[in-house]
Amino acid sequence: MNLPLKALFSAVLLSILSAQAPQASTHLNGVNIPPSPETLHMPGIWATGVIRNDPANVYKLTKATSPLVLDHLTYQFQNKDIAITDTINASSTLGLLVLHGNQIHYEKYFDEAITNDGTVDKDPNGDIEKSLFPSYSVGKSITSSAIGLAIADKAITSIDDPVDKYAPSLKKSGYGGVSIRNVLNMSSGVYFDEGYGPVSGIAAMLAYLTWPWNNIDGFIGKQTQRIEDFTPGDYYNYSSLDPAALASVVRGATKQKMTTYLQEKLWKKAGMESHANVQIDNASLELGFCCIKATLRDYGRYGLIYANAGTLQGQEILPKTWIDMSTHAVSYPKGMLVPSETEMGYGNQWWIPMDNAGDFLAVGLYGQFIYVDPEHDVVIVKTSNDVEGEAKNKLYVDQMLSFFRSIRNELLVQS
Repeated sequence: MNLPLKALFSAVLLSILSAQAPQASTHLNGVNIPPSPETLHMPGIWATGVIRNDPANVYKLTKATSPLVLDHLTYQFQNKDIAITDTINASSTLGLLVLHGNQIHYEKYFDEAITNDGTVDKDPNGDIEKSLFPSYSVGKSITSSAIGLAIADKAITSIDDPVDKYAPSLKKSGYGGVSIRNVLNMSSGVYFDEGYGPVSGIAAMLAYLTWPWNNIDGFIGKQTQRIEDFTPGDYYNYSSLDPAALASVVRGATKQKMTTYLQEKLWKKAGMESHANVQIDNASLELGFCCIKATLRDYGRYGLIYANAGTLQGQEILPKTWIDMSTHAVSYPKGMLVPSETEMGYGNQWWIPMDNAGDFLAVGLYGQFIYVDPEHDVVIVKTSNDVEGEAKNKLYVDQMLSFFRSIRNELLVQS
């Protein structure tokens, strides 16, 4: 991506505004769109929250004595042999990390990460390994983890509870009465136009958050439209509004900001090496569907929690039952609302291959991935700037799964 998230969102907002008459406002997804750029306040969505680590408790990663060599490695996709290095270059890779247990077998940061202005939060001392990389929708998986933590803490009684039990502001929205389980599985049935175009749900959300008195919970509460003939649980329907609602549930159940909760229950406990940044709205509320930035190594540590059935450093971070549920694809009675040729399944905000090989992925816009293979204790992190990848290739995630599996297989051969 050659635009940072702020610029992307600003461009979306301006594209909405430029389509409007200078003195007229309009309505979209139940909210007012500001009439012109001149009336805009800088959105609080650009403010930054911090998930702090505990420097006295760091889970150490050590470099392997024999680094993984990828130079001549290929993978197969759609009956074609593709060089790993060609995909690394073509997908504007920022950083690539390969872990086998707590050993670093490959870690490389590419020129675009070093020169990029805005997408990467640079370490003030110039240490690229301590710079914070975007995750975009990988943040959805982390929000799911927060739900799992709240269940383990008994702050949430059951994932079959309705979301409005913990987030009362959603009671009159389309989420009223919808179970946490169905929201976790992208099966709420609440209408939301997923996309980044000038007339979309994301655009309406960003326009709403522009006003300093608005917040993300208020926006979700205004989303009252449900998809016709869609009983919650019927279909898979990818929607960034669902994890935003989950973040509301976490805040309501734990009586604290999700940033604070993740800091104490995940980041510090698991031994993350660095802090993480989180983009927040005017009320300091997390969006839930995106916007966490962390080091590659800390993304790797997060993946290791899932690779090790919820444990790290000899202690339980997440219950094994939660990991198991999160890594098995959901069976949707009516399938996908929008048909697709993908061979990827979904569950608990994670992407799960339908061949039941045991591996799974967290996936974010523009080529952000955490690949996890518990059987072989392998975690691969890839952050990218691949603006056009998903637009050009509708099976982008399927291709990247083949890419990661090839690297994993080579790692097991070379180790």
